[in-house]
Amino acid sequence: MKLSVNAIKDLRISLQKSYGPDFDADFTDEEINKIGLLLLVSLVEVLKKEVVNRD
Repeated sequence: MKLSVNAIKDLRISLQKSYGPDFDADFTDEEINKIGLLLLVSLVEVLKKEVVNRD
């Protein structure tokens, strides 16, 4: 799976705001994509657990 160009750009901006303007300087777009996918998969797993535990 590949994040859109805009999603990668937005993630870079968020990382810079959180960790400093040079934080993402050494990361390629592919590495930023992997970070974004990791965050999305983690979010999905948390949401799935919330839905299961709601019943």
